Amino acid sequence: MGSDFFDGRIARKYHVASKFGYILDGLGDRACHVSAYLLLFIAGVLNVLVVWILIFREVSQYAVRLVETDWHSTQSGNCMLLSLLLDDDIVARLLRAG
Repeated sequence: MGSDFFDGRIARKYHVASKFGYILDGLGDRACHVSAYLLLFIAGVLNVLVVWILIFREVSQYAVRLVETDWHSTQSGNCMLLSLLLDDDIVARLLRAG
């Protein structure tokens, strides 16, 4: 997201980071993604099954983000399996097929 660049830059510059900010940043990203999926559905670009799969993916990724804050760097155990199941390449193939 475009805002990630700016808020990340500010946080690094002033060495400001918090768990609340980490969670809020992810929530904002997911809300924008879900909004885009719904708008594409309303415009007739995506079918309902693809939209539900994409929304499930967003919710699942956010749930993992809440449970394990360093899931993107460790990629161990169940988190590795979940990240493989929710891989962007799989979603891209679903979009092409739908």
